[in-house]
Amino acid sequence: MALAHALPAGVGLILRTFGKPEIRQQADDVVRLRHQAGGMCLISADPDLARQAGADGVHWPERLLTGANVRRTQGLVSTSAHSPQALRRAGRLADLAFVSTVFPSHSPSATRPMGPFRLAAHAARSTLPVYALGGMTSRTIRRLENLGISGAGAVGALTVSR
Repeated sequence: MALAHALPAGVGLILRTFGKPEIRQQADDVVRLRHQAGGMCLISADPDLARQAGADGVHWPERLLTGANVRRTQGLVSTSAHSPQALRRAGRLADLAFVSTVFPSHSPSATRPMGPFRLAAHAARSTLPVYALGGMTSRTIRRLENLGISGAGAVGALTVSR
């Protein structure tokens, strides 16, 4: 919740719920906060919760992106993609993709980093807007400028001190 308060105006957020029982109230609050700040909010892998909370859409992890799931989704559909094949498949099902892993990352799901130029090549061949994911810092984000990347996402890089 602290992160939803701390993000700058206009910044979107993907709420990863992971089956937490108290998530409904948190989803309502996070969606409201992001909308008040002019940003978007997607709910990860839960189209029913996204609808109930008034979210802008659903984020599907690559392994869960299927035509059946997307048909249940209202609004924007984002996904993660960890290979060129996954990005091509996402082009048939999603509205945008977070492509990973771009730079070295401490995330447990991080794969071998592809670097900014390989990401740019993937983005140039994609029918979707491509957002960089993995190892995002202010320095690495600057390395993506003028490469045809739509933006960047971050998970572990975002911490909020109380």
